[in-house]
Amino acid sequence: MLRLTRLVQILLAAVIFFSTPSAGAGHGPVYHGPRSVPVVALTFDDGPHQFTTPRLIELLDRLSVKGTFFIVGSQAVQFPQILSEIVARGHSVANHSWSHRNITLLNSEDLFKELAYCSQAVEAITGMRPRFFRPPGGRWDSSSLIAAHELGLTTVLWDVSGRDMVQRAPQQIAASVIRAVRPGSVVLLHGGLEWTIEALPLIVEGLRAKGFIFASLDQMLPFAPEAKVPLRETSPGVARSSVVHPIKVVPSDQ
Repeated sequence: MLRLTRLVQILLAAVIFFSTPSAGAGHGPVYHGPRSVPVVALTFDDGPHQFTTPRLIELLDRLSVKGTFFIVGSQAVQFPQILSEIVARGHSVANHSWSHRNITLLNSEDLFKELAYCSQAVEAITGMRPRFFRPPGGRWDSSSLIAAHELGLTTVLWDVSGRDMVQRAPQQIAASVIRAVRPGSVVLLHGGLEWTIEALPLIVEGLRAKGFIFASLDQMLPFAPEAKVPLRETSPGVARSSVVHPIKVVPSDQ
């Protein structure tokens, strides 16, 4: 285990060395990390889930893998203890909107709120502002890219999908991921599905056998901008001062 940890440290240092400060810069979406290092990021959308997310983070611990969880804000305020545990275990948390709507159909104010509410809820619960945003369903447009950028969020999609939204055998999910992954790949999975959890050990074992190591997006994309933009900063046409309600529904014991 110590040798594996040291290898991870060396390869992650290489990620930083071979990355450039422009990685993730601008408004355009990011699909993968640097192709020069055999590192892969496993990402899990749509949580936290009451029953499957705790099992998932326990499994990731046993596999010695750090993942990235794209959080739905309305789910976060329902299960704040689970979200806090994700962070406590060393995983990254990212923004997956407040209510998982098709953001390309929203006006500019509602679009901004979808992103801002989620970031605010995550920060209220964990003390950490998300740095990355993934639009629900991968549906994005120029307006969503601009809104994310204004909130200090880098839009991250994926270059490999587990295609797990439709139930498949865990072996099929794992085989398709292992076959498609390249250095720097960002893998899309969904943390609320039983077959995905069953596929995860197969994915990790198969990719390690091919020489890959695992990293969170924070590790893979170290030059993405930090989310420092005040949520209430004013902007033409957007009522940012109204971005307050998630904090009101976060349980007081958090």
